[in-house]
Amino acid sequence: MPIDNFIETLIDEIDGKIRFANIGGMQDGKIVLGGVAGPNGGSGSPPGNFVGQLNQRFVTYDTTEAATIITASSSSLVDNLNHIRHDIENLIAVSGMDATAIHTNADSEIYTITLKTTPVNNDVLLIEDSEDSYNKKRILASGILGGGSGADENAIHVDEASEIYAVTLKATPANNDVLLIEDSADSYSKKRILVSGVLGGGGSGNDDDAVHVDVASEIYGVSEKSYFDDTDVVLIEDSDDSYNKKRVQISNVAGIINLSDLGGVSIVDPSNGDILEVDGEGSWINTSRLYNSADEITATSAGVAASVDTAITEVTTNGDSDLDNVTLANGLTTQIKHIFCVAEGNASDTWKITPANMIGGTQITFAGAGEGCTLVYADSEGWCVIGNNGGTIS
Repeated sequence: MPIDNFIETLIDEIDGKIRFANIGGMQDGKIVLGGVAGPNGGSGSPPGNFVGQLNQRFVTYDTTEAATIITASSSSLVDNLNHIRHDIENLIAVSGMDATAIHTNADSEIYTITLKTTPVNNDVLLIEDSEDSYNKKRILASGILGGGSGADENAIHVDEASEIYAVTLKATPANNDVLLIEDSADSYSKKRILVSGVLGGGGSGNDDDAVHVDVASEIYGVSEKSYFDDTDVVLIEDSDDSYNKKRVQISNVAGIINLSDLGGVSIVDPSNGDILEVDGEGSWINTSRLYNSADEITATSAGVAASVDTAITEVTTNGDSDLDNVTLANGLTTQIKHIFCVAEGNASDTWKITPANMIGGTQITFAGAGEGCTLVYADSEGWCVIGNNGGTIS
């Protein structure tokens, strides 16, 4: 047998005797210098290939040693190691390697914590306060949730029914009440507006300045104007344009009313007592002058019109010794007109009246001053002479 093998075999034999012997009768167990980790020094075969003191890496771990400050009263090696482990674990916790801590570089740590499905007001949350150098602080859940239901109970939500309906009702809004809107002209940012901006003022829930289809006496309460001007306007709904609202002038309204529809009704202008009626062509005329006023004209052979807006026309001939002509347009039904000559420009002048429409002739001719006639307008038939002084009807 080679000398190396002999020495190795001898060492193994000596080691075996030591491991399975009680040295001096003082040890409670056998000496184990390696093998497999376990209680009371571990177990297994002794390590080989060593001479002299055993290398520390071959000493097995004793699982009965505990990491606690409280150990056996004896000053044994196990007791000493227990103290060391306790201090080491405390050191690890302080150094940021606490296995129960929440780390910035570890996934799913919060997710694995027990879930509480319904927070309550007094639950606490850990924050880093941005207003205090991000120092850690705790806050109550009520400060975030506004009531502890898991959602803000005082908020209006897009997916919850009857939230607005449950809010206290104000029956009569006031102008300065506010509404919450999302402004379509500003990327739907939330803004507030006054009720007056929606309702038009008054705060009654309706636009007080509007005319409504279901409210009585609104038009009656508007300031009254007791006469019409041609340029006054009225509001209509246009039947030719899907009943869209439009305005028309009074002068155009008269054009769609038949004189027979008025039944002889006239309108009195209280500012001056003038009587306004509609003529046969649908125009407003001042009929008060038919009874209370006169016009003066100088007749010529080419023709000068007598006014149909006055009751009397006074004629003066122009003195050129020919036949002067006074024309007369159609009037109103039952209108009475007096036409006579008050002066001659020349003794040899003559003059005539030529109505646009005349019953029983086309003209009345006169020799000079002091002569004339009275005519009445008979509906659509024309003027009829009912009084004549010196005139010849032809």
